[in-house]
Amino acid sequence: MPPAGSSPPTHQQRVIAFITAYDFFHYKLRGSSYEDNFMNYFAACYTLSNLAFTIYSQLTFNKALLVGRICGGLSLCLTTFVLTMFFPSMSKLEGTLAFYIFLGSLIAASAGTGLAQPSIYAYCSPMPHIYIQGIMSGQAIAGLAASVIQLLTAYSTASPRSLHLLDPVADAPPKILLRTTVYFLVVSLIAAMGLASFIFIRRHPVYLDSVAATGWQQAHQEAAPADQDRGSGSPAIPTCRDSSLVRDLMPIRHYMWAVVTVFMTTISLFPAITSLVSSADSRHPTRFLKEWHFLALNVGDLAGRQLSTVPVLFEWFKSGRTLNLAAQLRWLFVPLVLSCNIVYSNGDGSHQGFFAGLITSDLAFLTIVLALGVTTGFLVSLTMMMGPKASSNPERAGGALALGLAVGLALGSVMSFPVRALGCLCNPFE
Repeated sequence: MPPAGSSPPTHQQRVIAFITAYDFFHYKLRGSSYEDNFMNYFAACYTLSNLAFTIYSQLTFNKALLVGRICGGLSLCLTTFVLTMFFPSMSKLEGTLAFYIFLGSLIAASAGTGLAQPSIYAYCSPMPHIYIQGIMSGQAIAGLAASVIQLLTAYSTASPRSLHLLDPVADAPPKILLRTTVYFLVVSLIAAMGLASFIFIRRHPVYLDSVAATGWQQAHQEAAPADQDRGSGSPAIPTCRDSSLVRDLMPIRHYMWAVVTVFMTTISLFPAITSLVSSADSRHPTRFLKEWHFLALNVGDLAGRQLSTVPVLFEWFKSGRTLNLAAQLRWLFVPLVLSCNIVYSNGDGSHQGFFAGLITSDLAFLTIVLALGVTTGFLVSLTMMMGPKASSNPERAGGALALGLAVGLALGSVMSFPVRALGCLCNPFE
């Protein structure tokens, strides 16, 4: 089975790959009506289009080859990252035109994710939960690597003078343009490694032995003739078995609502709201606070996914009802984040939010974001590990949980607008 770190990135990591390049997009969109709220639009368009493609994948699940969808979707994401790598060199790409081109790239990436992600979870859902956790950790590592790269390139390309400035475009051009090119180059390499790892691992003897150990051996043997007709040297994965939809999904209803709530909470705050937080220390401001907070979330996400394997915590939280309750408690992060040093910009200029300033420590803000990441990774890992095992049809349950994940992302991105309105007591679309 794939070791941690060999798994393709998730929805969240792919959108973070774009959003982490905040300074570049802010620079390119300067002067347009999207300069200060583009993150809300990016997250909403990405997650809503991703939801549409995920629904399509679910509706045609029985008619599709899982391996073909996984490879095709990952290839589309890889192509999008490679093309995005050339955006910084396009000097004419700016303003409203750039906004719509960036949105097109996000939608292309969301299409690839929507095609690949449900198939990945369905492909792996019958496996023992320890392997699912390895895949989840691999996805977190991909997101962590992207944020580390962005932070390193930010510091390595910054001038000594700008390290003490808070202006997000103080280094541009050409510093931001250079670091964005390097960033998307490395992200493209990570995406290529994920695709190559999947192709390699599914042919590896260790993986084939693990498949046999899960009881899929007979299914592979039955699918072998059709697989030989296609000229493939690897086993085909059976499609969803015919059974009652209600019977298959009712046992996982609490897991589905938990994963929806987890991502709805996270995306309603991160990154559309959290990226608005400025350093609260006027004497010694934290340079690249946005990049540091991306890193904090991804470190927490990885730590949370690792914590899901701790036996005591696993036993406490493995039931759907407990996971659902823990997911609902995460709404407490909304007032915590809104209490940080958020600076809103609209047609009337910049101003602090109604609740902003109650938390005046950069370290406290980063700790809140870290906790947001820990709880996201922990609850999602347990949900994706245990949910399919509660159903008589783990393949269908795995795909349904992937759909729930996409629904949570979409609802969270839409909710970022009312959360912004709540914090600034203003029109969130300005």
